[in-house]
Amino acid sequence: MLEKLNQLVEEGRLIRPLEYTKLEFWKDKVEDIILGLPLDNKDYWLSKFNEIKYKSEDHDFPREENVDFWAFQKGTTKAISLLSRLKERLSRDLPITKNKKVFVVHGRNLKIRNSMFEFLMAIGLEPIEWEEAISFTGKGSPYIGEILDEAFSNAQAIVVLFTPDDVAKLKEEFQKETDPTHEKELTGQARLNVIFEAGMAFGRNSDQTILVQIGKLRTFSDIYGRHYIELSNNEKDRKKLIDRLKTAKLDIKIKDENWLTIGDFSIETDKMI
Repeated sequence: MLEKLNQLVEEGRLIRPLEYTKLEFWKDKVEDIILGLPLDNKDYWLSKFNEIKYKSEDHDFPREENVDFWAFQKGTTKAISLLSRLKERLSRDLPITKNKKVFVVHGRNLKIRNSMFEFLMAIGLEPIEWEEAISFTGKGSPYIGEILDEAFSNAQAIVVLFTPDDVAKLKEEFQKETDPTHEKELTGQARLNVIFEAGMAFGRNSDQTILVQIGKLRTFSDIYGRHYIELSNNEKDRKKLIDRLKTAKLDIKIKDENWLTIGDFSIETDKMI
């Protein structure tokens, strides 16, 4: 049952704003799962799920250009949060299968984030992300160290996605003639929160932390080459990531060749800057 709930959470995250047909189909599946839960208060969870609104006319939003977009996004985010809490409620009475779970840290590139989730599920793993790890702590505003402790308690490994969401360079007054190009020209860089969280995770458990680079990035001299994987759409890179996940003692089950093509890990270099 937990596996089905986890799958529905991931399916919900992949619904794009304003895809109402997919949303209604997903809602029907969620309702069926909730009705089949071994809980005395499943009617409570179902009513809470059905109270969630997804259209602008159901909210007190000021009339703005993107109001329908934000209403849809607010509704789906609330629904996914509810399902995550429901998963936590069920997991109290069921053993946690850590060796299937992967905690994913990512930046603003949701296409890459969704592709990684699809890829991990295609090889039999169960990805979770920041909001779910926060819920594991039972606190509203936990310290990052507490979140990572819960992540490592509930997942076998942490995968950090480095994508060129920001751009940066060294200020001219500090540049030297011998500095490489990425110090003198604006170059793609991961979000600072991603870099910080990666450092915290790496310091806590380097063997279970996997750093994945997608696209061209400024070099991290302190960690480059250590558990660092460059990922693209080719088979060699995907196989390399699978091998690293196995090294982290994750229970990978490959049933078909879907992992070869699922997800898109390409980043257009002309749009990075």
